[in-house]
Amino acid sequence: MSLNKCFFLVLLLGMMPLSRAADEKASMTAWEPRELRGYGKLSGKFTAFPAIGSVLEIVAADPDKAALVQAKYLDDLQTAAGKAGIETMTSGKHRLQINRINSTMTLALRSGERLHILSADSQVKLAELLKRCGLEKADKLESAATVKVPMYLNSWDKYPFRFYYRTWEMPKGVPAERYDFAADFDYAAKNGLGFSMDLNESMLDYAEGMNETRWNGWALRMLSRRNVPVVFTDWLGGATWLYNRYRDENQMKMPDFCGSFHGMADYFHGGTGTLSWCSTEGKQTELALVGKALKAYANQPTVMDILEPHSEISHGNYDVFLEYGPVADRSFREYLKKTFSSVDALSERWYGVKGKISGWDSVTVPEVAAFAGYGKQAIDLKGEWKFAYEEAIGEMPKFEELNNRDAGPTKPAPPEWFTADFDDTTWPAVSAPGHDRSMFISKRPAVYRRSFEISEEYLRKNQELWLYFWDLNLAHGNKAEGKNVILSVNGKELLKESLRHNVPHWTAVPVKSALQAGRNLLAARVPRGYLGYKVYISPQPPKNYPDLGPGLNAQWVDFCN
Repeated sequence: MSLNKCFFLVLLLGMMPLSRAADEKASMTAWEPRELRGYGKLSGKFTAFPAIGSVLEIVAADPDKAALVQAKYLDDLQTAAGKAGIETMTSGKHRLQINRINSTMTLALRSGERLHILSADSQVKLAELLKRCGLEKADKLESAATVKVPMYLNSWDKYPFRFYYRTWEMPKGVPAERYDFAADFDYAAKNGLGFSMDLNESMLDYAEGMNETRWNGWALRMLSRRNVPVVFTDWLGGATWLYNRYRDENQMKMPDFCGSFHGMADYFHGGTGTLSWCSTEGKQTELALVGKALKAYANQPTVMDILEPHSEISHGNYDVFLEYGPVADRSFREYLKKTFSSVDALSERWYGVKGKISGWDSVTVPEVAAFAGYGKQAIDLKGEWKFAYEEAIGEMPKFEELNNRDAGPTKPAPPEWFTADFDDTTWPAVSAPGHDRSMFISKRPAVYRRSFEISEEYLRKNQELWLYFWDLNLAHGNKAEGKNVILSVNGKELLKESLRHNVPHWTAVPVKSALQAGRNLLAARVPRGYLGYKVYISPQPPKNYPDLGPGLNAQWVDFCN
């Protein structure tokens, strides 16, 4: 297949053939007009002349768009394998540029809003194609590019790889005064790489109404001078001053959840919080600041792309715990109102009868645990826990490193740590789950112990009981050693399960056989040292969608949507 036909198929991707006619001299295929982002509306006609060559005629919306299509075609030829050699030929009063790759010669001739791409294997045949197209006597023909292809149109052709760049970051152990920051930009320019940089509101507490251009403006100038492409990441949510101003629009975590959109028990994002995805006024304030920053750079030739401002709206399985409370309820109701005709329709869907829901104002975002046995019948084990870390073998990583990697090998917790009569009075205590303090303790293997009371009546009326344990610990790395979750009640081991995937862990195990009326002791070993969500005992067995029953199935679908 000739290069001009390859380009045509790529450029006019998705255009349906409008007509096809064939005779012994030529065959023709035409395409109806189609809007292409960056190029405007284009139509095309491809004619093959047996034993001579082919002509592709592209009609653009105006001469400027035709010039852009021509420039992109010629640019693609130069980036093709082997690159195109340049020759010249004379046709009437025109001196034309020929592009040669191997034995194929092409002419890309532009006149007004029309572009003709002629392909043959000799100048003699190209001259014949010029006659057949009626171009030989044209007043003006442009055979070379007269405009430059914008960088964003070459985004995936020439600059397919971009990497995150944070200003003032340098290799570990290298002081700033000895690090050549310009080398990063020189390396990118030399290797055809692109940068992805944040362009948000300023995160400093005292920088209300300011964006980050003062912080990273020098880097953007370095990129521009070296013609290095950049993509802007303008994500919503980050500044403390913004949270303080719009406190009622902050993202509220589900009760007892300890985490953030960027990690479990993460002290950085989890400690500061973020604006809700359902925010209104706060979002507009942020967008105004982002827009102000973009106006300064949007017309810069090296700016290839701008990420949609919600940015990474999904960052892990635990995202399901991150929208709760009044702001989320408002958004949830708006969605349900658009989806269902009335409150009664929703009531029938969720509960099988009309009138179960009194009005839209009574509809709230459900808790995740409500789909897994949590309710009035459950015994919630939230409260004060005693805990102790396993002894490290070798040097323990620094606290700030433990959020992102394993703690390293530890000595297994002594068996007595799991018994009911072990004296843990000297152990420190922590409120869990759901206490923010869990974000600021070391993420390494630990044993949690908690006593709780169960009545004889509760044991008697429930045929079986289940311990639901939403620790949400993650397995960092591939090795399974040391990543066990262990659950023991009154000294009886109920579970020993290894975390083998980087998916938040939770489980439900039968527990009634280990329980007794009165005081009970739960001991739990967690490899990352935190309880990420609820711990409770329930008479309802664990079930997942689509086995929750019609009503809960419907609620789960609506909640997820």
